[in-house]
Amino acid sequence: NSVELMTQVFNSSPKKFSITIRKSFHTAREFLNESVPDIVISDDELGDGQGIDLFSRWREEQNFPFIIIGNPGTEHRAVDVIKAGALDFVIRSEAAFRAMPRIIERVLREWQLILEKRSAEKKKIQSERKYRTLFEKSKDVIFIGNPNGELIEINPAGIKLFGYTTPEEFQSDKLPDMLYSEEGKWEQFIKLLNLNGFVNDFRMELTKRNGEKVFAIINAVVMKGENDSDGGFTGILRDDTNYIQYEMRLLGVNSELKKTNKRLQQAQTSLIQQEKLAAIGQLAAGVAHELNNPLGFVSSNFNTLKKYIQSMSIYINFLEKHFQNYCGEKNKEAMVEIENRKDYENIVYILDDVDEIFAESLDGIERMRTIVENLRCFSRVDYENKRGDHDLNKAIENTLVVARNEIKYVAEVEKQFSNIPMVHCRGDEINQVLLNLIVNAAQAIASKGGRAKGKIVIRTYHDEDYVFCEISDNGPGIQENIVGKIFDPFFTTKDVGKGTGLGLNISQNIIVNEHKGQLTVDSTLGEGSTFIIKLPIDGRRGGDFAK
Repeated sequence: NSVELMTQVFNSSPKKFSITIRKSFHTAREFLNESVPDIVISDDELGDGQGIDLFSRWREEQNFPFIIIGNPGTEHRAVDVIKAGALDFVIRSEAAFRAMPRIIERVLREWQLILEKRSAEKKKIQSERKYRTLFEKSKDVIFIGNPNGELIEINPAGIKLFGYTTPEEFQSDKLPDMLYSEEGKWEQFIKLLNLNGFVNDFRMELTKRNGEKVFAIINAVVMKGENDSDGGFTGILRDDTNYIQYEMRLLGVNSELKKTNKRLQQAQTSLIQQEKLAAIGQLAAGVAHELNNPLGFVSSNFNTLKKYIQSMSIYINFLEKHFQNYCGEKNKEAMVEIENRKDYENIVYILDDVDEIFAESLDGIERMRTIVENLRCFSRVDYENKRGDHDLNKAIENTLVVARNEIKYVAEVEKQFSNIPMVHCRGDEINQVLLNLIVNAAQAIASKGGRAKGKIVIRTYHDEDYVFCEISDNGPGIQENIVGKIFDPFFTTKDVGKGTGLGLNISQNIIVNEHKGQLTVDSTLGEGSTFIIKLPIDGRRGGDFAK
């Protein structure tokens, strides 16, 4: 009758209930082992067991609320049932059954509050466990103080730093006398902490148990207690004894600064020379490349010319010999005239000297070839390059890290990366191109002036054969009359001393000549510029594929 009445009540309720009925303790236990209902309503006495025993296994981590129904006269059972974990104990009656939907709603609200409290407690325990792990394992000193400004706990790193062996030993000492070397400094720290609620980078001189000094940097924050009351403070103390600025002050900062300034000047001079050498190296690479081809055909033609002269010399000697043998007596006048002309033109001397001229010239060509070879070795342009499959998106990320100092003060970077395929290329050369273009974009934005940061947008995408990378900036743009010159060697729009004019030229050579791709620019004066890199996905296919 109870089951029928409750089923009727649930079915007539505005809220929809899905009801599962089990008529014994064991069948109910089997159901609960496999399912997690929203709520369980059970008789106190089930014949083969008691209702509260159904959820005894979940008592520590209860997964659903229970309502226990007791028979009239068992009101004394209410306390035991509630202690066992049930959220309500209802005495069996028709009125109670008809009110069951409302009871369920109330119990579910209570259950929600229980779950929220349980979750909060769990998070608190986890948080405390993490903090305790950090407290115990940190290499920096972590300390906790009470609202009166007194240290009440310090982690093992602090115990070790100050020369103690146990927390109890540390606490038993006269801390103000032993620990705080600088008079009034700790009071100043507490005053700042109470005033601001935090203290950052507070420098303080402390003393170890053996009398040694510790120069510390302290960061601390006030902790809130219940009802936002003062719960004391916690902080981190870092041993800064070896900090170079403090050592410099102890040893005589003026003398050290002068020495440092001199070293900086020397380093600056060295850097300038390195920059010049880098520029010379780039120039050497270009010169070597430009000289190599004409030098090749000059050497080849010169060897051919030498052979031609040798053949002509042989032929002249042959003619002279036979002319004397066959025509000498008959044409004495002609022979005299020929000899006179031969002497006048110094033919004998020329034929004797031409071999020496060719030898000296070929020696000069060989010396030029050696110079070009040395230039190549200096610039490393003739070394065997290793190609491989490279992720352009990752290359951009790495380059942005390298160029961060050039970018961070002048521009924000927006990355619009697509899922692009790997590119078969020289990774170091592509990185050099990316670095040149990104730094150029940052410098262009900086040249525009103004306090607001500019914007660099880097976008990647691909089609069937190529991967594309667009690097855009909202700098001043490029004038139309010089857009066509920006890839020329030594052409630059930067101030004297700030650019070699080789960056874009080298970049174009790497993309176009080394990788059979394209490097183009689209610029609008006053709005900015976009450089577009186009690389063949499979660089191993060579020129035909690139076309």
